[in-house]
Amino acid sequence: MRSILILIVLLAAPVAAQDGHLSLNHLNRFYNDATESFDVRFDSDVLRALSSSRPAGGRDAAAFSAALGRLRAVTAKGFRFAGPGRFGDNDLAELRSQLSQPAWERVATIRQKGRESLEIYLVQRNGITVALTLLSVSPTEIYVANLVGDIDIIQFSSEEGLKGLASLDQNWERWLNKRGRSRWK
Repeated sequence: MRSILILIVLLAAPVAAQDGHLSLNHLNRFYNDATESFDVRFDSDVLRALSSSRPAGGRDAAAFSAALGRLRAVTAKGFRFAGPGRFGDNDLAELRSQLSQPAWERVATIRQKGRESLEIYLVQRNGITVALTLLSVSPTEIYVANLVGDIDIIQFSSEEGLKGLASLDQNWERWLNKRGRSRWK
C-alpha cells in the first residue's frame, strides 16, 4: 500500500509542475534553521479580493488589478539564514527537478559568482504565459515565487505593475501587522 502511495505522488508531481503549480513543501525543512522565513499562499478567491481592493489610480492601476484578478494562485516561500553553508544545491534539487519538466522553460538567469543568482521560468500555452516562477538564491537566502494563471508579463513588468506589486506587498504587510503577525516567522 505504501509503495502505491509513493508511486501516485511521484506520478502526480510532474503533472502539477506541467500545469504550473509547484510543490514547495519540501522546503519546509528550512524553517528550523532559518532566522527569518515567510510562506504566502493566495488562491484565486484571495487574489480577486486583493485586486478589487487596490486603490484607484487610473487606467494603469485598473489594468494591474485586472491582471492580478486573472491569477489562479500565488505561492511564495523565503528563508534567511544566519550565515552561509546552511543549504546547498542538493537541497534545491527537488525544486529544480520540477522546473526541468518539459512544460517549463528557463527564460533568464542572472548570476554573481559566489553571491547570488536569479532564475526565471515560464510555462506557456498557445502563446499565453500560464505560470511564472522566480528562484532567487544567495549564500544566506532562498526565495521562491510561483504564479499560476493568465499572466500578463508586460503588465506585471511595467512601471505601474511593479508599483502595484509593491503596493500589494505593503498592503499585505499592513494586514498582517494589524493582526499582530508578520510575514517573517
